Amino acid sequence: MKRGRLDVAAEVLRETVRNPNLAPTRIMARTGVSYQMLNPLLSRGLLEVANITKKKGRRLRITEKGRFFLEHYKVCEQIFPPFKKHFLKTNLNRKLIKGGESANQQHQQLC
Repeated sequence: MKRGRLDVAAEVLRETVRNPNLAPTRIMARTGVSYQMLNPLLSRGLLEVANITKKKGRRLRITEKGRFFLEHYKVCEQIFPPFKKHFLKTNLNRKLIKGGESANQQHQQLC
């Protein structure tokens, strides 16, 4: 399933929170994004680059604006669950109402 811009942004921000000592290139590799996607997050103030030391190099830091975005993104995920999970659950409930098969049998047929 293709990720949207907001999904990618949230994933980059989450990875930055989980691993604050990773270089920007490592964050990009773990999340599968290019610098083209990382640059808007920096320019819009969701992330900032911190120069730790000359030896350790640059590190990404999430800003308050980035934390604000991430909190609201989590709320949206709870309100609107991913389509695939919701679709499978809805189909399973419909079949339970129509047929006499057990839930396990129906789940196996769907998957």
